[in-house]
Amino acid sequence: MIEQSGNNNNANILLMATLTCAAMVTSARALATSDSPQFSISPTTCIVNKPGEVCASPLQLTWQVPRAMDLCLYVQKERLKCWRNTQQVSEVLVYKLSTSTTFDLKDNTQRVIASSKVNVNSATSKRFRRRLRADWSVF
Repeated sequence: MIEQSGNNNNANILLMATLTCAAMVTSARALATSDSPQFSISPTTCIVNKPGEVCASPLQLTWQVPRAMDLCLYVQKERLKCWRNTQQVSEVLVYKLSTSTTFDLKDNTQRVIASSKVNVNSATSKRFRRRLRADWSVF
């Protein structure tokens, strides 16, 4: 009977150690995700009829950083919008795209804090054209 109680105590200690480790890993993951900047633009893909056409659909811009900062939104070297002493933003942005574009969130020192890409795809591809004549010919 004493052996069972000893095994039971060992099992309880092992269970407590496992639960403690699991709680530490979970809290470390939560801390890691809350300290990293979050940035997204949706939709991530815009469909146009033909290659080269402009996509002008509204984009939902959302970002969040761990502490309030001065940040600006850039497309290549063009500054689109800035926010001062802000920690979280969710707004609609209208921007005309003709090619796939990467949006960068930069701080005062021009360091990229986060990036998000919007792809522009066409319903018809440049590579595949309809043939104007048949593959075979009598002449």
